[in-house]
Parts: sequence; C-alpha cells; structure tokens
Amino acid sequence: MTRTALGLALLALLLAAAPAAAKGVEDPRVCGTDACVPVPMDADMYLAFEGAEPTAAPAAREPHLELRYGIFEGVDTIRPVTTRFLPRAGLILAEDATWRRPPDSATAELRRLARGLERFGARPRTLAAEAPGGPSPLLLAGLGAVALAGVGTGVGRHRRAAARG
Repeated sequence: MTRTALGLALLALLLAAAPAAAKGVEDPRVCGTDACVPVPMDADMYLAFEGAEPTAAPAAREPHLELRYGIFEGVDTIRPVTTRFLPRAGLILAEDATWRRPPDSATAELRRLARGLERFGARPRTLAAEAPGGPSPLLLAGLGAVALAGVGTGVGRHRRAAARG
C-alpha cells in the first residue's frame, strides 16, 4: 500500500512540474524587412531572448532587426513576442521597453545570423528609454492643463463669493 501511495505522489509531483518546465522560447527567429532566419538556442542565446541584463539606452538611433518568438504560457498557449535588436550597439529593446545587453556570444551569433538581412529603419527611442523613470512630456502637459483649470475654477468661485458679500 505504501508503495502505491509513493508512486502516486511521485507521479503527481512530475505532472505538477511539467507546465513549469514547458515555459521557454519557441521558434526564435531574427528578422529583417525581407526575411527571417531561425536562431539556434543555447544558454547564452536564451538569455538574449529572456533575461539579458538591463542597460542604458543607446547613444544614437540605428536601423534594427526584430527578434520574433513565442513564450509558452501554460500547456497549450504560446504568446507571440517581438523585440528589437540593434546590431551595431549590441542591444535589445525588450517587450517591457527596457534596453538589455545580451551576452557577448549571443550578440556575435545574432550578428552572424543577420548578415544579409534588410534592416528596419531607425525608429525613435521610446519615452521610457529617453528619460528612465521620468514622466512623459505629454503627461506633464496634461497635468498642467488640469491644474490651470482647477485654479481658474477656484478664482471664479472666490470672485462670486466676494461679490455676494
């Protein structure tokens, strides 16, 4: 009886661990405007796709390539992901708008795979990359407009109250 219970417990443990082990990168490709090239995965390349070290934004804009892949979310769900790879700077603009520096070996391999691919044009850097931790200029303008409207309303009420006497 204990042997059966132990076997069932072991089976339950293995089944519970299966979805966690299924998380990972699916069908990784480096893409230009004209084509995509499959990316062979190893530990360093996995870090390039999921977990490279955060870093500062590049000093200048440059044409880029896209890293396209899927992330397992559960047993039967793969979420598509597209990030930008700047070959000259060796940086990746991650899905969460943070700049990341992959391991040197992964950067060299991505550059090698991307030879001959047509680059996408240089896009403006994201606001998050331009001013890390700072508010968007549009947000500041909107808050200023709301504040001015509030001051105007307060002045009008004060004048009406003074007129009544």
